[in-house]
Order: sequence, then structure tokens, then C-alpha cells
Amino acid sequence: MRLPTWLLGSCALALAAETPPTGQLQQRHLTLYQDGFGFVEERYQFSLSDRRQRVRFEDIPAAVDPASVVVSLPEGTVLWHSLQPAQATTGEMLLERLRGRSLRFISSDGQQVIEGVLLGIVPPYAVLRTPAGILLLPSPTQYRVLFSGDTVPMAPTASLQALVQMPRAGQASAAVSYLIEGMGWQMRYRLQLAPHGATATLCGSALLENRTEVAFDSTAVSLVAGNVPRLRARPVDWNAPAAMARMAVQESAPEAPAAQKLSGFYRYELSSRIALHPNERLQLPLLPCTAIRLERVYRIESSAMVRGQLSVLQLVRVPNTEEAGLGIPLPAGMLSALVATPERQEFVGETLVPETPVGDTVTLTLGPAFDIKASQQLVEHRELGNNLVEETYQLTVLNGGQEPAAVELSFQLRWDQQNWRITTTTHPYRRLDAQTLAFRLSVGARSQSVLRFTVQSQRPPR
Repeated sequence: MRLPTWLLGSCALALAAETPPTGQLQQRHLTLYQDGFGFVEERYQFSLSDRRQRVRFEDIPAAVDPASVVVSLPEGTVLWHSLQPAQATTGEMLLERLRGRSLRFISSDGQQVIEGVLLGIVPPYAVLRTPAGILLLPSPTQYRVLFSGDTVPMAPTASLQALVQMPRAGQASAAVSYLIEGMGWQMRYRLQLAPHGATATLCGSALLENRTEVAFDSTAVSLVAGNVPRLRARPVDWNAPAAMARMAVQESAPEAPAAQKLSGFYRYELSSRIALHPNERLQLPLLPCTAIRLERVYRIESSAMVRGQLSVLQLVRVPNTEEAGLGIPLPAGMLSALVATPERQEFVGETLVPETPVGDTVTLTLGPAFDIKASQQLVEHRELGNNLVEETYQLTVLNGGQEPAAVELSFQLRWDQQNWRITTTTHPYRRLDAQTLAFRLSVGARSQSVLRFTVQSQRPPR
């Protein structure tokens, strides 16, 4: 099919008028936050035929925050920019994403085959560069299209256009940055406890998540730990399964990065670029496995109103100090606890690790205790006159295990026990606040310990 020269010229003018040059992505940096969003910085190269011209940036994630988009130039001025939201994918849009590629169009009956480089779409034509010259192919979506290389991204993406004014025509560069929803990272810890004693191994990894439709290939990534405020942040629901999500672990994972101070937060710069595919969760090492020292205790919380059986929780305390094997800022995250046996490791629970600065202590709750049981009773109540009341409490702690147990008891007095004092006690105590006492008991293996104390207080006048 030969076309008149005037029609080819008109097509070229229309293509130039309707299709601004598209920026070629050169570099991308992704910063992920624990609150379920990301910050993207991209650098583009493009060629201008005029000093003042529109340029186009494609494959902007549909989850972009439009108000956060910034386009900047190392030289020149951005007169305006416009974000075109993602739309339902059509045949013309799919072809537009193939612009610049070598395509083969095959008619439905297979009798006609046309090959060329797609220059653009000027409805209802596709403009191709063929060995014979420029060709306008009518109704291109009626053909089957073959091409080599990666598949076409089917999910809708947004596009960005900007009107720029440069000192001169020719090659230019631009930077585009924006906030994006549907991405984030989560800290995951693994505590490997010995069956006995006060030592363990703590490992940490970062779980990166991309719930967007855009692939971040060969991308430099930073992780920011801390609760970074956003007015319109929508945190990722880590418990909700991502569509077509798959867990991936890098075969050659980058080295665990060191924490770098970032204002009131901490930043982790990954040592090598990674690929984070759409709807993918990627796990990378962040805290090398480290031998640590810890303290195992059991905790009981009670009050003057309680009678009968008490709940007993098993705790692990880890000082975040160099002496204990740590001494680094610990991001908030989920921890899985395991106990080593002669045959294997066994899972014994999960808990949350709060943000823990250096010098603080991490207290991990590993669920109810099995071998430690406790009960409480009021053994004596006496009215002393002048609104003075004396009450004696007794708590019995049974240790059915094969090792001694350290037990901490927090006891809260009633609101009407005013001006109180402890007159007698079998164990030392600390005053935590105006109405709370703290005791510590050591209970031998296969034995029990009894705590008995008397509180004298003044009842409010009736």
C-alpha cells in the first residue's frame, strides 16, 4: 500500500504535534516507610526539538499521590505539569506502550504481514517506519501483533506531562519525585532460644512489599524506620493477602546495611540494587544473626479486687546494649520465637517488637506460662477504727518445671485504700506509683513460693 507524499507529511506533523517526546528512565531510587507508603525519585533523559516543548513521563504508578508530584530540571523551567490518571487499558493504549519497538502485524486471515518500528498512534492509524518508508496502518488493533522482548504491562498506569522551557533544544534531563501508596516495609525478627540458660541468637530481616502495578527493576532502595507522619497516609494491611502475591528471597542478598541517622528517624541504604516486582513481597537481611544475652522472667498482674487463679505470662527481656550483644537501634516489627531441640527448631510464638533505641530494654511477651501457676486470696480483713483498715493478702506461686523461675508481681491497690503503708511482708517490694506495688520472687524447680503482705490504709469518710 503506497500513500501520497502529502498524507505522509501530514501524518508526521500530526504525530509530532500530538505525541510529545517521552522521557527515557535513567535512574530510580525508592524509599520505603513502615507506615505503608513510598517516596520515588526518578531521573529521565529526553530530546527536545524546540526550546519550549511538552514532554511526557510514562508508567507512573496508579497509586501515586497527585499532590506530591514534583518535576524539576537542572537547567530550564517547568512551566506546568499535569498528571493524567490511570485509565482502563485499550488496544490503542497497549500499542502506545510498544512505541519504539519492532513489531509484526499479521492480518486475521494470516495473508498479510507488515513489519516495522512503531513511531506512534494517530487514530485511526498506527505510524510505522518500514524498510520502504513511513507507513500508515489503518485499524491496527484488528491485527495480531508479535514482538520480541518482555511482555506488555497490562495494568493501567498514570502518565505525566510537563511543559518545559530550556536554554536550548537538544538533549535534556529532568527529575520526577512523588509519594506512592501501596508500598512499604516491615521488620521481621527471629529469636532462636536455647532450651535453657540466658543466651539466644537474634536475626532480623526487612520484608519489602509492592502492591502496585509497576515493576521496580534495578532500583536503589532505602528503608526508613520510625513513624513518619503523613496527613493522608493509608498504611498497608500486612495481614491482607496481596493479589497474586509471592514471597521472594534474593538469591544473592545484599549485605545488611548499617543504620544512618535521618532527622528523628533511621535510614538503611541497601548495598546493591534490587528488583521489586508487582504484587511481590521480598525479604532481605537487615540485622545479621547475633548472639545476645537475655533474661527470662514470668509476670503476674493482680489487684486487691482479685480472688482465685491469676494469669501468668512468660517474658524475655533483651537489653539493647553492646554488652548484651546489640547496641543498635531496633526498628518496630514482628518477632518469631523458636527453641532449639536436638532434632530441630520449634516455633513457640510471635510477638511485636517496639521501636527500641540504644540503651533501652526490649520486653517480649511469649504467651501464657504452662508450668507456672498462681493464685491469690484475702486471708484477713480488720477494721481498726478512725476509718483505718488492715488487709492481708496471700499469693501462692507454683513452679512445676525443672528449672528455677524468676517471677515478677505487679499488685494494684483499690482506689479507696488511701494513705496506705505495708506493715508486714515476706518479700521486699518497690512502689511503682501511687497505688501499685512490685514484688520479685524466686521459685525453685518443682516447688512453690508464698508471698504474704499486710496493707494498712485509710478509707475515705462515708
